[in-house]
Amino acid sequence: MEYWCHICKRESQINEETITCSSCGSNFVELIEDEEQHPRNFVPYQPAQSIRNLLSSLLLSSLRSGTNVTDTDATMDQIIHHLMMNDTNRYGPPPASQGAISTLPSVKINQEVIKARGRLMSGFDECGERIEEDRVVLECSVCKEEFGPDEEAIDMPCQHMFHQNCLIPWLKEHNNCPVCRFELPTDDPDYEQRRGRS
Repeated sequence: MEYWCHICKRESQINEETITCSSCGSNFVELIEDEEQHPRNFVPYQPAQSIRNLLSSLLLSSLRSGTNVTDTDATMDQIIHHLMMNDTNRYGPPPASQGAISTLPSVKINQEVIKARGRLMSGFDECGERIEEDRVVLECSVCKEEFGPDEEAIDMPCQHMFHQNCLIPWLKEHNNCPVCRFELPTDDPDYEQRRGRS
């Protein structure tokens, strides 16, 4: 029987009693049963290679079309455009409907709201600074800035609060809460139908 030591990265004899590599003593060994699945044939995914191929094809197309290859801005724009168009994550949920956005309540921050919806900070803050006394703070869930008294906040149905400038641009692109993914209604009937089925 043939064994592969993943520490030595080679075929190895093993100690039959402890099933450890005879060279390094590691128990990270694998019995090789199928030559096609042999670890020495493993080629890890190399994303840099696909980027290299993309750059090569863009430069070749620039040469064929007579574009000046030294025009790096145009070439970079082509690369960025290509990457954005092929980004599998760009499709996400549709925008929230304007009606849903306009009905989100605006809350005026006061001590009662901070006490009810805030969190207790004691010991150290996010920057590692020592906090002299325990206190309750209420932060925007996106920018993490503290809400001050008399400041306005948008309150999502999921109870996350945001500055208007932090939340509304997001909702114009996606119908969900940036923190917990709670979904607001959209104007996309197909999406609403799929959402209703799940």
